[in-house]
Amino acid sequence: MRSSLMRSSLSAGICLAAAAAGGCGSESSPTAPVPSPTPLVEVPGTVRGPSEGSTALYLVQSDPLPGGTVAGCGTGASGCGGRFRMKFRVVSPRGGPTLGFLAFLHSERLSACFVGRTGAFDLPAGQPRDVAIVFDPADTDEACPVPLDITHVAAVVEGPVETFGRQEWAARFHLAP
Repeated sequence: MRSSLMRSSLSAGICLAAAAAGGCGSESSPTAPVPSPTPLVEVPGTVRGPSEGSTALYLVQSDPLPGGTVAGCGTGASGCGGRFRMKFRVVSPRGGPTLGFLAFLHSERLSACFVGRTGAFDLPAGQPRDVAIVFDPADTDEACPVPLDITHVAAVVEGPVETFGRQEWAARFHLAP
């Protein structure tokens, strides 16, 4: 009697485990859908453009916000140095070292009028890392005369294939004298 009870308990346990996997002669019941992660909300007024590489980049903060006017720049972009600040979220599936992070603000004339950069850092695999950038003038005032519209943001994680990533966004900022 004891051995048949043990076999019966063992069979019931195996059957319960198999039923959870859809087996043991029972009908498979639908499983609850796995919720998808909350989508990352990027800065309003931006539109994601082309990207490349395995590392994903997201523009999560901008001061000023796209669509605004930055006044008091004088005759060229150099008068607005340090007035653009952005935060990017970087996620590398494999992780590893980087050589640094570069971001550019391009004018409608396709000049890189502002640049921001960091030094080397490590990216943990699958974990987001925020990178804050303050932009300084990158080109001459002749190449970026004010009034001027900035129309694109581009960011690059420099490094080996495991951590390389590049992303562009359409975003408009107006610079005024």
